[in-house]
Amino acid sequence: MIREVSQDRVSYGEPPHRFEAGTPPIVQAIGLGAAIDYIESIGKTRIRGHENGLVNYAHERLGEINSLRIFGHARQKGAIVSFELKRRASA
Repeated sequence: MIREVSQDRVSYGEPPHRFEAGTPPIVQAIGLGAAIDYIESIGKTRIRGHENGLVNYAHERLGEINSLRIFGHARQKGAIVSFELKRRASA
């Protein structure tokens, strides 16, 4: 952003760099690359299979609770379980 700073003068870099304050997110980019490498080492198919097993188990166990209603029983749905817990009537 800034090319040079002195006691009485500032010179700015050329666009677009002069408008980009701060340090680029280098650590985040490296972390993203490591995360992608990790996912690829396991395999997306294995990860999806594990997620399916977890969501099926969650649906099975949560389905045993009478005061609970699960939303979303679509095939090929993601591994998120949304539900509503009915309130008890106050005494």
